[in-house]
Amino acid sequence: RYKAVMADKNLIWVSANESGNRIDPGLRFSYALLAPMLAGDHYSIDRERIYISGFSGGGRVASAVAPQYPGLFKGAIYICGVNSWGESKPRDMKQVRANRFVFLTGTEDFNRSETRDIYREYKRAAVKGILFMDIEGLAHNIPPVPKLVEAIDFLDGKMAGEAG
Repeated sequence: RYKAVMADKNLIWVSANESGNRIDPGLRFSYALLAPMLAGDHYSIDRERIYISGFSGGGRVASAVAPQYPGLFKGAIYICGVNSWGESKPRDMKQVRANRFVFLTGTEDFNRSETRDIYREYKRAAVKGILFMDIEGLAHNIPPVPKLVEAIDFLDGKMAGEAG
């Protein structure tokens, strides 16, 4: 259901088959890091619009990769799952602060409180390009199309972040 959004936003969606939560996280990190390079073999890529996203465990993977490779990933959408930096605070905080991050959850998502806490962690680290999206009635599920559009518009700099 997101195919039309990707076409409209001139984005390429890259995802690895059989890379769910049962797959070793290190392998999932590798898939994420290889995706832009492999896509670049077949398409002209705008390096300022390389984003990473994931749902639940995939959001946790995205949140581990994006801040550690802020020169590669200029933005991220963490959907119903995000990890704290913990002891792995990003090395290049200046670049992280230049990027944009969406923390997307729902009022019925069991990860909602944790997502809000980690959003606040980014805020305390002076990351300005952050948006907390709390979708009314959304449980632990992917967001409706209009909310994905809103998240992408934020990554593209077409809307300001909000306090959360």
